[in-house]
Amino acid sequence: MPSGLKNVVKLAASDGTVFALRSNGTIRCWTVGYTSSTQRIEKLKKVTELAAGPSYVVGRTTNGELVNASFDDPGPKSPKGITDVVALYTDGLGVQVALRDASGDTKPVIKKQPAPVATIEGKKVTLSVTASGSPRLTYQWRHLGKAISGATSSSLVLDPVKSTSAGDYDVVVTNYLGKTTSKKAKLTVAPLPKVKNLSSSRLVLKPGDALKLQVTATGAGTLKFQWYYRGVAIVGAKSATLEINSLTEAEAGAYWVAVTNDNGTKHSAPFFVLIPPAETEVVAWTFNPHETGFSAPTIKERVLQVAAGTHRALALKADGTLVSWGDAEKFAKPPSGLSNVVAIAAAANAYIALLGDGTVRQWGVATNEYGKLPAAPADLSDVVAIATGGDHFLALRSNGTVVAWGPKDNAAASVPSGLKNVVAIAANREGSYALKSDGSVVGWGNSGVSPWLLKARKIAAGSSAAVIVQRDGEVTEVGGSAWEFGILEDVTKIAVFGYSWMALEGDGELHTSGDISVPSHANSPYDFALTNDYAVVVRDATLDLRPAITKQPSHQTAKEGEAVSFWVGAEGGTAALSYQWRKDGVNIPGANGSSLDLAEITPADAGNYSGCREQSTWFRDQPGWETHCYAAGRYLEHLGAAAAPRFRFDNDLERRGDRHGHFVLSVVPQR
Repeated sequence: MPSGLKNVVKLAASDGTVFALRSNGTIRCWTVGYTSSTQRIEKLKKVTELAAGPSYVVGRTTNGELVNASFDDPGPKSPKGITDVVALYTDGLGVQVALRDASGDTKPVIKKQPAPVATIEGKKVTLSVTASGSPRLTYQWRHLGKAISGATSSSLVLDPVKSTSAGDYDVVVTNYLGKTTSKKAKLTVAPLPKVKNLSSSRLVLKPGDALKLQVTATGAGTLKFQWYYRGVAIVGAKSATLEINSLTEAEAGAYWVAVTNDNGTKHSAPFFVLIPPAETEVVAWTFNPHETGFSAPTIKERVLQVAAGTHRALALKADGTLVSWGDAEKFAKPPSGLSNVVAIAAAANAYIALLGDGTVRQWGVATNEYGKLPAAPADLSDVVAIATGGDHFLALRSNGTVVAWGPKDNAAASVPSGLKNVVAIAANREGSYALKSDGSVVGWGNSGVSPWLLKARKIAAGSSAAVIVQRDGEVTEVGGSAWEFGILEDVTKIAVFGYSWMALEGDGELHTSGDISVPSHANSPYDFALTNDYAVVVRDATLDLRPAITKQPSHQTAKEGEAVSFWVGAEGGTAALSYQWRKDGVNIPGANGSSLDLAEITPADAGNYSGCREQSTWFRDQPGWETHCYAAGRYLEHLGAAAAPRFRFDNDLERRGDRHGHFVLSVVPQR
């Protein structure tokens, strides 16, 4: 028992804990046999009655209400709104019973009725009621006589109001003595224009193609149109149709139109215009010799974008589906049947895809101290850009607002109040970034953004770093000082992991930190991604050239036991060359160089040999791997084993239909 304890008016005990209620309304408690924190319990004040449970106490205050406190965990809670309590009881296992004085209880009475409201579609509306009665009152709002799910407080907030929200509202107020229904309040909603997209929401085009986007709109009054590209109004684009005669890769992105009538403005659903190079190739390589499975698979279609998580890489194809590769045992595979994708983002084991209808799909989990990543908001729509920092996601909507979600303790997932007019977003592990239409940059979380960062035109982020490209092309780095992006100009994209980084300048040149060695065949990057173990690049292969054969291999005749070498010469082309020698149409393991060396040949080595060179790129006129076989011009065939060899010659392989370019090794037995 604590020393000096006095003025005790009541005691209660449970599960080795003793509670003492003192005359000043405070509680002292102590435990027997173990140590627990009593701080929460001893903070209670104005207590006049108490009952004890295992590691918690419930008390009645001077105004007849209930209070609870426990040791280190929240413990049981009493229902809110119970008043006029005269006695308490608990069974010591968590069950609480309160005896209250009901002599003054009354049925609910509506003191102030909900008022009718006239508003415009898209605005915020609040309906409220004031009621009296005891004990505690419950509320249920109704629309057109039907209960509204979750509308159980004295106020009803509709944000935003939809055209279907119009009609009569009332609220039923209830306690145990009965219920009272309010008068009906009429909500009148003036509709915004109705806008329907006539063009496809997902267009995959080539540089030089023409673009035509069209909508139809109806609504009260005169309709006005204004087209936007990535949140910026397009000068002169003020009709229901937008046309661009010849597109460039720089004009890829999200387009939409704002239609205005007498009541306000409504945005169309976004149009996603995707303009990848005419030909692409994906190259992936690992920095960790112990990691396997990160070599890029064969992808014949054009690739729009790549992304990389800790254990899995993604490639977005022109048809809107994903190719995924990496550690097959990991859980972060894309959802089955995912299609109509227009953008992807990944970090750690968190992945997100933006679909052509402006909605998002996510998968994977957070991997740091914040815990499990929550799902995307169910009503998220009209999204035109996405970003992820690994444990939080950002979505930019066409109305210039940002939606963020992640663990509740992560400040980077809490969007600043009033943020609007945003045209681009970015995120890294600890911070979030928004570029506004006036050129200012807003950062939250551990972003490192200073308020003087104005007149920017691009933002990019990754890992724990970010770069802001000013309108004059100057690059400002925030969130770190080890990446040296400031030495670059007009950075369009960065990827950072730890102290390793990759950055792409506006002229298409790829820069990296010193610890990253980019393969020579990963030139002309279009997009890229980086993790601690591997990197992925999708490159522009449009200008790749076929190589030429400078020296054909020739047929050979040799004696048994001699050494024989075949050799081919090739030059030109812009993609990496690989070689595969064959015998009798079967690949020879390990024979992957420009020459084939055979030592101490035997009669078993005789046969048809061919050398094929594969060029790892694509061509418009013949999609697929380009295979070139080396024809000798004539070939020599061994027709005997132990007997004296006989020979047959043929000078016209092409006319004969033999496109494999066989050249034959004949073995003359030793005599």
